[in-house]
Amino acid sequence: DIEPYAMLSVPTEEVFPEGFPSEFTITAKLQYYKKSFSNLFAILDPIGRLQLSIKLSPRDIELYTPSQGIYSVSVPDFDDGQWHRFAVSATFDMIVFYFDCEWMDTLHIYPPSPHYLQMD
Repeated sequence: DIEPYAMLSVPTEEVFPEGFPSEFTITAKLQYYKKSFSNLFAILDPIGRLQLSIKLSPRDIELYTPSQGIYSVSVPDFDDGQWHRFAVSATFDMIVFYFDCEWMDTLHIYPPSPHYLQMD
């Protein structure tokens, strides 16, 4: 079992030995009941710089990348104590957000690049 406030960490090169993929999807099923921000997911480069993070709050989901900065998506009733599904899908030119299997928003990457995560 994973305890509350647990922090799981795995070196990126162990999970992705051929490098982090330029297209990916992160999915989660969550029961969120906090009244403050929580980190769901983060990727650090080899020297510890934050390259991707997903943070949760009672009304928003925030995504951060160095090239795009912070992007926030409003999510209604996220903190209602019910189970919800969340997904972020990334390609070379956009990041798409889904909540409870419905499209919420699209962030267009400009200029389009498979390298908006700087993992070198």
